[in-house]
Amino acid sequence: MPTLEAIEQVWELNPPGDAPSDSATPEEKAEYAQATAKHEKELELLTWYLDCFLPYAVGLEFWGPNVRPFKLMTDKFEVPGDPSGKKKVHVTITSEAFALVIFANCRDKWMADFTLKAGNKRAKIPKFNKDDPETHKYQNKWSSSRTGQVQGGGWDKEALEYLNKSIAAIQSWRKAEAERGNATYKLGQELIRKAQEITMVTQEPKGKKRKKSAESAEAEVVAIDLTILDE
Repeated sequence: MPTLEAIEQVWELNPPGDAPSDSATPEEKAEYAQATAKHEKELELLTWYLDCFLPYAVGLEFWGPNVRPFKLMTDKFEVPGDPSGKKKVHVTITSEAFALVIFANCRDKWMADFTLKAGNKRAKIPKFNKDDPETHKYQNKWSSSRTGQVQGGGWDKEALEYLNKSIAAIQSWRKAEAERGNATYKLGQELIRKAQEITMVTQEPKGKKRKKSAESAEAEVVAIDLTILDE
């Protein structure tokens, strides 16, 4: 599972640049190979973030498999039944920021649970005991189901601080990305299409079974009568 730092920097891609010439030194070729491998890992993580994690964190209603290959996160759409008539974006700033909160809150617990279950699938997750440090790793970072109906819904104030910090960072990123013509978002869309084996073929090749085309897949999109928090 990726680290929290990697998720926070998921949009910061570092392409390796031009390939070295035949006359390049072994060191230069090795450096390029290392940079290429690192960039491939960055693209793998971005694909996972967009196509696996984010859909379930923000809701399949807005970022489902029939939406994300064809729409950018910041593309707007009309929400059926919304009397305001105001268009909403598919993944709001608040939604993406809260996805980061979920990951930061649960990541260490997920890892502890996975490690425990890997050794014994029937093993029970230990209940939190403040006097037993061994049980602490099975507790979420900022939330607790033991708190019940309390102010903040069982969330520590650090979670709200992290949410606000993430919202500010995402707002800044989206503004800069829009000025770049959404180049990184468009790259992410291509990664999603590749992961889902969707091509932009509009005519079926004769005598061959084609992969799912973008045209046919997009036709499956259904409208959902829900409201998004913000833009």
